[in-house]
Amino acid sequence: PRGANPERLLSMRTFRQALANSLASPLAAIVQNYVSEAHWRKLIASINEKVLYYFEPYGTRIRAGHAISEAFNSELDALHDGWQFKSIEVKLQTDGSSCGPWDLVVDRAFVAYVDSSEFGSGSFDTFL
Repeated sequence: PRGANPERLLSMRTFRQALANSLASPLAAIVQNYVSEAHWRKLIASINEKVLYYFEPYGTRIRAGHAISEAFNSELDALHDGWQFKSIEVKLQTDGSSCGPWDLVVDRAFVAYVDSSEFGSGSFDTFL
């Protein structure tokens, strides 16, 4: 989604199609990078694992009541289909300007995770 409303990802038609298993790939995931308050962040919806991962380069957990948490609760958790929300609490960024490159590192790490024997365990947060 464009703009500063990444929580819209959870209600978009493409995401709903993935949930309905209408995507052709057996390894379905949606990776959404976004900027909030001049800082890069990421949502990874691992369809096969039924996990929505949240990544912020300082390793900060998403706060309760955040728009993304609320969207997860209303769109995915409400399905009662086993979906989990996981904040990736790994601190990679140590300065005030390198969030973008770390966001890309996590993209590559997720590809490595999908290619690993750990994929399917819902453990990308510990794999990273």
